Amino acid sequence: MQELPAQEVSKKHPAGFWIRLGAAIMDNLILLVLSWPLGQILGIIFGVNNLQLQPDMTAELPPQMISFMIFNFLGGLAICYAYYAIFYTWKAATPGKLALGLRVYRLNTQTPPSLLQIFLREILGKTISAAMFFIGYLLCAFRADKRALHDLIADTEVVRENFSAVSQ
Repeated sequence: MQELPAQEVSKKHPAGFWIRLGAAIMDNLILLVLSWPLGQILGIIFGVNNLQLQPDMTAELPPQMISFMIFNFLGGLAICYAYYAIFYTWKAATPGKLALGLRVYRLNTQTPPSLLQIFLREILGKTISAAMFFIGYLLCAFRADKRALHDLIADTEVVRENFSAVSQ
């Protein structure tokens, strides 16, 4: 994609915590719908759909359950990365962000993030943010530039398009 003219770059405003949370909720609902069939298919393949687990917490999980969990996790990661990679390279935003007028850009360039930046932002950065009791997400509520930890890691920013003084 082309870089926007300097006059348009100056019109961009960082997106705050609450609007980003709304977009994340929408995107996670979409990802849930996309990932659910994978879990069902893998459950059939590994034979865990009708597996009866005992309530005894000291019992070991059956090997097919462990295999199912590993493949379901990796498959879910692949679906998640593909979702973000497709939408960020195509529109610089996911459906949730598009619905709220947000875009994700490389910092100070107004171009969509690279595939490496998407991986660093969505997989690595958000995993670290979640592992730190979601503090990484809260950074955007307190920073003047409204960048969260995953934005800092990937050198990206989330901006509001068509921003008006009324919406401040």
